[in-house]
Amino acid sequence: RRIAAEIVPQLHRRFPGLPPWIVWRETERYCFEEAIRQFDFSPYDLIHTQDILSSLACQRAIRDRPIVATFHNCKAEEWQVNGEAEQKLPIERAYVAREELLSVERTKWVIVPSRWLKDALTRLGATSERFRVVSYGMDIPRFQQSMRQPTELKKPADCPLILCPARLVPIKGHTFLFAALQRLKEEGRRFVCWVAGNGVLEQNLQQEVRLRGIDDVVRFIGGRSDLPAILAITDIVVLPTLHDTLPLVIMEAQLAGVAVISTHVGGVTEMIEHGRTGLLGPAGDPDYLWHSLRNLLANQAERERLARNAQTVALQTYSDVRMVGHTV
Repeated sequence: RRIAAEIVPQLHRRFPGLPPWIVWRETERYCFEEAIRQFDFSPYDLIHTQDILSSLACQRAIRDRPIVATFHNCKAEEWQVNGEAEQKLPIERAYVAREELLSVERTKWVIVPSRWLKDALTRLGATSERFRVVSYGMDIPRFQQSMRQPTELKKPADCPLILCPARLVPIKGHTFLFAALQRLKEEGRRFVCWVAGNGVLEQNLQQEVRLRGIDDVVRFIGGRSDLPAILAITDIVVLPTLHDTLPLVIMEAQLAGVAVISTHVGGVTEMIEHGRTGLLGPAGDPDYLWHSLRNLLANQAERERLARNAQTVALQTYSDVRMVGHTV
């Protein structure tokens, strides 16, 4: 409160008419900087930040230590995809792009999990030589052990199980999946779809499912801590995302040996080779989702082939030991 009381009047004096969102963002960064200055960083040789805000704040508050930043998304690109850019003022869009650029340019090195994110930040003007691409990794033996744990959810015995594990937000594209599922049901295809996740659209999406008449085959199972065990009983994972950097749910599905259907966006294209390790198609296209689901629902051998190929690659690619080695 003290910092805000000092900063906000100064911002309004120096920049009359500054939008409230930028005032809030600047105030948040100043508060973070002041918090950083309370710490003793003398024992440390290197600072590793994990997002735009921490990268900018550390650069200003810590002058005598090199900073390596890891970025997990490009906000300027996300705003364009989810339509948020249209709701923002030009100065707000310019602010976000400039904020991301400065976060990159003032660090020693930048780690990104996909080539797509490197390209997205480079398009903002960042120097490409600063980047190192290190894909995400996970403790694979621990994940495999979690797959063997029990879950209270019971798979239907007489039809394939589709899983959509994604936050219930616009950018994940659930509505396009529901349109495809409605068409499949009207054709008489047998399936059950579980939607795992929480988010601001939960009530809206539940209402959409009822209006489409698919509430008997679509079940919302909420946020889950037992997702590996659920993947162990899943036949198809669908991620109809409109924007993503390197989705962990695709990593998990591939490691679990489940066929994946997703979209040709962001770093997803680096995770799936269409027709060999999964299926890729245009984002926001229910016809593509309908066609892909119909084929895999009817062809267990094809599901198993895609899953087997993907699992082989995933076991070689997504190790936490590999990730840590490249990061170090």
